[in-house]
Amino acid sequence: MSYLDSLCQALTARDSVAIQQLLDHPMAKTLPASVRDEAAGLATQPANASRAPLRAFVFAHAMAQLMAASSRGASAGRDSTRDSTREPTSPVAPRHEKHVAV
Repeated sequence: MSYLDSLCQALTARDSVAIQQLLDHPMAKTLPASVRDEAAGLATQPANASRAPLRAFVFAHAMAQLMAASSRGASAGRDSTRDSTREPTSPVAPRHEKHVAV
């Protein structure tokens, strides 16, 4: 994730040297082609260009969400194996009947 964060920071700063170095890095091969193409295009644009690196931002956000979901799933798995004798909890609260005074 640090590679992707570095790329997004370089794109935001319009640091063409850093962008090119990051695109030359072996990790760049793991990026979707649309993100690589966008980064290469932004590296050649002037620093005051108004185009935002949306594909890179969307991809970084998706990766962060996947990592968060993965870590939540892994920690839930550890919690369930820690005490397998516990009774399962229901996600729905029990229904209580309403008593009406007569």
